[in-house]
Amino acid sequence: MWATSSNPQIFRDNEIVPELLLQAPPHIMSITFENNIDVNFGNEITPMQALNTPVSVSWPLDPSKEELYTILCLDPDAPSREHPKYRCSVHWVCVNIPNCNINQGVNLAPYGGPGPPSDTPHRYIFAVYKQDRAVNLANPQLYAWSMRNRVGKSFDGIINWLIQLGGANTFTLVAANWFNSRYDETVLTIMRERLSWCGCCAPLLLWILRKQV
Repeated sequence: MWATSSNPQIFRDNEIVPELLLQAPPHIMSITFENNIDVNFGNEITPMQALNTPVSVSWPLDPSKEELYTILCLDPDAPSREHPKYRCSVHWVCVNIPNCNINQGVNLAPYGGPGPPSDTPHRYIFAVYKQDRAVNLANPQLYAWSMRNRVGKSFDGIINWLIQLGGANTFTLVAANWFNSRYDETVLTIMRERLSWCGCCAPLLLWILRKQV
């Protein structure tokens, strides 16, 4: 039996609702990284532990139906929670996921693990939405709003962009969860590697390097 989010106050206490999500989700999103590292309402996970795409992501659904879902993962605390100049940075956009089969979804922004600077821990917030139909991946505007620019986004902004692509008209928030991650010596290596596929990491890398001087 899946538990529901019976205490929406935890999302308010952690400044997720209404700052980032307009309302608390009805269900808990289960997220597991390699080595059985589970996400649990703001528990601390190291950058290396969350480096790769989760091995398991699930939420309550009706197994007798095959429905489509979208997963978003955003960091609202870049470069710091006190001064979130780059709110939000995108860490994952996966659409057209049949039920909980994330390997069959389409990554519009492949998962990128945390790379927080040294100032404060960052929150990495996962949210899953049920689609009423498939997102139109044939729309030529798909690449006009480049996901290579992964900063300055929001949950609502990305959902509105997906609606504009056509196909799916309704995205209903189903579940959410988040973890915190703080800087350690592996972050510089992670960020340098990420520059090869995500140029928007450059400002954050420069911020981190300045803090090390």
